[in-house]
Amino acid sequence: MARLIDFTCNLRHRTILMTLYSTGVRRSELCRLRPEDIDKARTVTRLRQGKGGKDREVPLSPKLLDQVSFCRKPC
Repeated sequence: MARLIDFTCNLRHRTILMTLYSTGVRRSELCRLRPEDIDKARTVTRLRQGKGGKDREVPLSPKLLDQVSFCRKPC
């Protein structure tokens, strides 16, 4: 998986792959993710209406947090 992420040239695609892999979020949860859902101070992401219609928080790794900071468009 690390090689796949390393060889992805598109910044947006790389951020999507890193988010899916490091947080374990579902594809549908990722599609609903908005920039304001990322809490950089607490290093967590709030996922709205996940499986079962429940909200939950997922921890972010420091490497993913740096990657998300570089992505200008909502990923």
